[in-house]
Amino acid sequence: MTVNFGTTDELWNLEPPKFLPRSRLFHQLPIGVGTPHVESLTSYVSRLAVAHSVSTGTLLAIEVGPLIKTNYLLNRKSIVAIYGQESVRALNGIRLGALQLVQALETLTLRTDLRFLTMLTWAEVFPVLGLLKHKQAWCPLCLQEWLENRKEIYLPLLWALNVIKVCPYHYQPLQSQCPHCQVQFLPLWRTSRPGYCLKCSGWLGSSKDARDGELNFLETNDELQWNIWVANTVGDLIAQAPYQPSPLPRETIKKSLVFFVNQFSNGDVLAFEQLIKLSNSEIAQWYSGTTIPTLDKLLKICYQLKTSLIDFLQAQTLPQSGTNQVALCPSSRQRQPTVTSQRNKTRIRSLLTSVLNQNEYPSPSVRVVARRYHVGGATLYYYAPDLQRIAGR
Repeated sequence: MTVNFGTTDELWNLEPPKFLPRSRLFHQLPIGVGTPHVESLTSYVSRLAVAHSVSTGTLLAIEVGPLIKTNYLLNRKSIVAIYGQESVRALNGIRLGALQLVQALETLTLRTDLRFLTMLTWAEVFPVLGLLKHKQAWCPLCLQEWLENRKEIYLPLLWALNVIKVCPYHYQPLQSQCPHCQVQFLPLWRTSRPGYCLKCSGWLGSSKDARDGELNFLETNDELQWNIWVANTVGDLIAQAPYQPSPLPRETIKKSLVFFVNQFSNGDVLAFEQLIKLSNSEIAQWYSGTTIPTLDKLLKICYQLKTSLIDFLQAQTLPQSGTNQVALCPSSRQRQPTVTSQRNKTRIRSLLTSVLNQNEYPSPSVRVVARRYHVGGATLYYYAPDLQRIAGR
């Protein structure tokens, strides 16, 4: 038998096969990226620990700690040794600790989308102050539904934000106290497990029947519609993060304010201040770019303007209809009547007169009228002080 050594058989290829890079930790898929209910980073860490059959503290101490701190001494129990207690509260936010944890976990899992489990995309737009809750919060109805439908239990980023008070799906107030042992706890600890209390390991979910009384109470609460709107507009912002081509710069809010002052009050900053019901000094600082508003105050501006948070932040990219911008120099700002302010006074007085002529009983409060007609309460007081016969003045 003659063998032809000049031919090449692909089965005899002795070159070593090429393998894709292997991750140190499981390449775990985060839940809900690109949706309003995207998972929080602290929840992802806890689920990753469960996937490796270790405690959250062990995972952080053995795997994450050495990547974050130089000369780190292995400690199987202490998360505070890595971050400090204050930083543990901010791991879903915009501080350095959040960025370090994202980078460490992406190195260990070879994922590239973990920053969207935090607010890092908006680090230049929102200040740290008041951004996150200090304690873990959750919706008992969501947790119970996921359990009954055999879905993965996790904690959305939305629940970690301080401005979010209710679940936008169930109109259920978020809870932050264990129903079994009445303890509040941090969003991440060495024994963290999504859906369970850190103290007593009790299940945090509950059925709808168990909270019907509380739900009925909320349906009559004046703040319910506001809280639902906040949850929905912030959820839309979170969902937008993966599609944002680049992080928004710090001057975003300044440019957006200039746009809306021109659009809503024809360049009259005083009239705009009355519309959004915030102090003059705050508006002056935001308008000049000296400071940036906290998320709760930015939401109040958007609510008064009847615009979403995303549209407000992107308003600077839209064509402006006017160029009559008003400089906000404290020394030059004088409260002199303008055409716009006179029009506002006439409109507000006409509105209040109409409300009073309806003879409602009991008479609606100024707060109710302001919400009903989407007018700032301060605007009502400012333009019609003699018509404040409304109850609750």
